[in-house]
Amino acid sequence: MKQHLSGLSDWAWGRTRKRLDGLSDDELLWEPYPGCWTVRQMADGSWMSDWVPMEPSPAPLTTIAWRMVHLIGCYGSARNSDWLAVEVEPAPLESWAIAPHTAAEAVELLEQAHVRWRAVLEAVDAASLAEPLGPIGGQYAKDTRASFVWHMLDEMIHHGAEMALMRDLYTASRGEVHRDPSVARVLRAEPGSFEQAGLPENLVGELAGSGRWDLVEIALDRGFRPDGPPPTALHRAAAMDLTRMIDRLLSAGADPKARDPQFGATPAEWAEFFGHPETARRLGALRG
Repeated sequence: MKQHLSGLSDWAWGRTRKRLDGLSDDELLWEPYPGCWTVRQMADGSWMSDWVPMEPSPAPLTTIAWRMVHLIGCYGSARNSDWLAVEVEPAPLESWAIAPHTAAEAVELLEQAHVRWRAVLEAVDAASLAEPLGPIGGQYAKDTRASFVWHMLDEMIHHGAEMALMRDLYTASRGEVHRDPSVARVLRAEPGSFEQAGLPENLVGELAGSGRWDLVEIALDRGFRPDGPPPTALHRAAAMDLTRMIDRLLSAGADPKARDPQFGATPAEWAEFFGHPETARRLGALRG
């Protein structure tokens, strides 16, 4: 049990921490809609996180800064060690006592909080995870210590996911949907985007790589080449077993012998890898 809990915790932490790479101060405090809960500077120059017991209804949208504060508390709270009956270092980090207002500070505090959480998991006795929390757990006294760890992991995972979503929204709000501005205009379905100058020859592949198969069809109808630098649209359609799209691409002249640069695999081999043997056999027969 302890091994599984620790493994899930490490995996969730790694994903969350990676999604915070490159976080900026502007992004940290970005409010996509008025009235967000966030971290604010008070009259005396100190900083404070918005919050009140028995949150209002509807609950306010929250900034990445607010979620960071909450997640720091999830990882760093003294409750974790108290409820699991272990003593660890470093000292606790409580969400009500901190209010980081720069990205660097927020990430640093989150990393410190995770170190404490990891120490708690290391210190807890595996056999004790099956024991009830007891009086310290209050209304949860009869629940096991393992169930408390599961609950905390659920908190950490969903708050990490919400921060990641806010980062995606921040990027999208600035129109950063593709590295090529001309392709970005197509993805945003701007009027005349298919007629603009500067569209890459590999437009079909770029659109397929963005998962926009509706736009792939339009590009093919407008005579754009089905191939380009692999992995091609045919590779991606084969991986998803999109039979109708495969037919469209092949009719437009897509090359079933193209090999992607990372794995050196053909579209047939992509289909095989992703579990589509019939499509793999069909595409494989076209390579001869």
